[in-house]
Amino acid sequence: ETLLEPADLEEYERRVGKLEEYLDSITIWEGQSIIGEVCLNEAQAEHSAMQARLLYASEREDFDHRTFFETRAKIYAMLRTPEQELKRIMGADRHPTEYIEVNVTFQQFDEFLQAYGIKEGDKMYLAPEDRVLVW
Repeated sequence: ETLLEPADLEEYERRVGKLEEYLDSITIWEGQSIIGEVCLNEAQAEHSAMQARLLYASEREDFDHRTFFETRAKIYAMLRTPEQELKRIMGADRHPTEYIEVNVTFQQFDEFLQAYGIKEGDKMYLAPEDRVLVW
């Protein structure tokens, strides 16, 4: 049983599907793409958490978005071998790779693009119609 109205549930499922499709489209290295189904739930959770963090930040007058994003990115900064990454991609760990946790999550939000002056044509730019926010 769901608490969502049928139309709301349909929209939710559409957005989750769009996120999975986007994850599937990401190539980590030549010949190896993300498998969206493997990390979808955790990626969705990270997107939602980031949305909540940024909503909270919007209530603070002098919030420093650059420091916020850089601090979040440092949490995930690590080196992994291709074999370690492949285990994660294939589902040994249902969390997205660090690349997804940082790059894919951050590029969904105007606050990130504005903080770094990212514009159309830049590699981290993601057009508004391609962004995926489930909530």
